[in-house]
Amino acid sequence: MFHKSSKSELLIKYAVMISDLYEVIGRLDKSADYLVRIGNEIHGAPIIVALFFEQAGLRYLKMKQYRKFALYVAQAGMNYSSVNQNQYALNCFRMIHPFYQS
Repeated sequence: MFHKSSKSELLIKYAVMISDLYEVIGRLDKSADYLVRIGNEIHGAPIIVALFFEQAGLRYLKMKQYRKFALYVAQAGMNYSSVNQNQYALNCFRMIHPFYQS
């Protein structure tokens, strides 16, 4: 019901709930994939998309999938930058910098 709703706030609540549920049962891969999928479906709220991508990136880091981690955290940084949240964007880029150095 939440997923089929046209209201963004219901979709966001549903996505967070499902992602946390996957994480509780130990399926970090499904949790991260779901956050990315919902992040791509949300339009007009780049700050929420950035949050979803950042959380997905951190889940990929827990699974030691470093390329996906760097990709989604970089996308989160770009989304933060697009809404003038420069400190958050800089934090994202600082987080992935060591992975690009190695």
